[in-house]
Amino acid sequence: MRRLVAIALLAGCGSGSPVADMHGLTPRTVSAEMASLGWLEGDWDRMHWRFAGDSLYGVTLDGGAFSTMIIDDVNAKELHLYWSTGGGEQVDMAGAAGNNVVSFHDRNAPGSPAVSLRSNHTNELELRVDIADAIVSDRFKRRTPPAENAPELETADRTFSAQVGTRGIDGWMEAFEPTGTMLSKGKPVSGTAMRDVMKPLLDTGTLRWAPIASGVADTIGFTVGTAKFEAKDAPKDNWQSSYVTIWAKQTDGSWKVRFDTGRPIVKNTK
Repeated sequence: MRRLVAIALLAGCGSGSPVADMHGLTPRTVSAEMASLGWLEGDWDRMHWRFAGDSLYGVTLDGGAFSTMIIDDVNAKELHLYWSTGGGEQVDMAGAAGNNVVSFHDRNAPGSPAVSLRSNHTNELELRVDIADAIVSDRFKRRTPPAENAPELETADRTFSAQVGTRGIDGWMEAFEPTGTMLSKGKPVSGTAMRDVMKPLLDTGTLRWAPIASGVADTIGFTVGTAKFEAKDAPKDNWQSSYVTIWAKQTDGSWKVRFDTGRPIVKNTK
């Protein structure tokens, strides 16, 4: 099972340091170790990496398949990789960064994959997964010029936020495909289970968000952005987060959410 997941992946706070912004945003401050991953940000063939909030988001789009990878040190003093393939259960792996390389493994699961990303200084990125006695790897060329954003997805994302602001849980559910999923405590939920997760939140406050980056490959794409929740009666429950949303084009030309997940922005959480 671990090997199948790894193959699918390939297919498919301390003193801070400023990180240069590639998308016209105000420079943000992240930990020194997160800042050292600036070499990873950008577009690599089927793989795209974007900073948002305290996290670095990676999205792989390949022939309608997708995977999401999130790197941050929000909940620990070390880097963690949170990755999901095709909207499946999220895997949490601890790791560390070196010179144009970052590596992760699951300390609680002996024999589980070890994942590494490295650049060889020639505009090529290698994604490598070591599993027991096998090595699975893939290589990605940096795109020059970088991929263009996807205005139609950013419009869909802003409309999604506006609909949730006015219609609450109904606006949330309507934006998803019938089989679309979101992660709740690292596990995918959809349909009634998704409604049960989101309705109490949306009934007690206002959730707003906006994209800061996007991309598309034929009939599948992504938006990455930041979000803010404001509680109606308890300001202490306010929070901010970052997110990645995977969008799928429908037969009528519209876009629906296939998958959604995110991470907290700790330095702004009250």
